[in-house]
Amino acid sequence: MSVDPFTALGVAGNIITLVDFTWKLFSGAYTIYHSESGTSDKNAVLEVIARNVSSLSSAVMMEHAHSRELQSLATESQRVAEKILSALEKLKVNGSKSRWASLKVALEEIWSHSEIDSLETTLSKLQTQVTAHVQRMMGYAGVTLRELLTSLT
Repeated sequence: MSVDPFTALGVAGNIITLVDFTWKLFSGAYTIYHSESGTSDKNAVLEVIARNVSSLSSAVMMEHAHSRELQSLATESQRVAEKILSALEKLKVNGSKSRWASLKVALEEIWSHSEIDSLETTLSKLQTQVTAHVQRMMGYAGVTLRELLTSLT
């Protein structure tokens, strides 16, 4: 019995996809099961970053001396950081860590991968804009300080 080459290629591709998915699932479950926090290392780091961004954004929002644009960026950064934290909370083993619970969390992590990556990209872009505003503010402060020093001499 001969098999069409394209059919064989399709079957081989499907097998590779299945093996890749299974590998990601079980290696993710293993990492989660053996972690202190009940989540993957990547998600634990992302959680720290999102909490930090949320805290810094709150500080910027409370300081009314900042520009409207910076206030807006801080508000949006905090909103995205909170979305990330909410999504990451669902990707933790709650209660006792079992292999089954770790496997379920790993599966959820694979399914929500694109959503979290999208939020992470958005947060990164927002933080780039915040950095640009802060650099602009520092440039203005430097010019003002130079002018002040020049007028004093």
